[in-house]
Amino acid sequence: MNRALFLDRDGTLIVDKVYLADPAGVELIPGTAAGLRRARGLGFKLFLFTNQSGIGRGYHTIEDTHRVNARMEELLGLPPPLFDGVCIAPEGPGQPSRYRKPSPQFIHETLAAQALDPARC
Repeated sequence: MNRALFLDRDGTLIVDKVYLADPAGVELIPGTAAGLRRARGLGFKLFLFTNQSGIGRGYHTIEDTHRVNARMEELLGLPPPLFDGVCIAPEGPGQPSRYRKPSPQFIHETLAAQALDPARC
């Protein structure tokens, strides 16, 4: 298996709610579970890649983000582990960062570490 999907969280898998810190606020985008199930069935590895500037701004903590992610995975109801890797960029805009999108750093590192074919990702 040498292909993968790199997925954003907010606005892609769950409804984007600015600075979401409460797991009770997680709302799946319709069709997300079916789409991820299909991708897994087709042999894709799944990687979550999310900017969470609310951490860098002091609005919530990395632990809050982990709880939101756990709730999202619970609602998706797919066998764990759902993601083959997770990258959370906690920096706010203007703060030095290696991973904050649009930086491709996480993708480049994951392609190399997982021996993924970039043409199939």
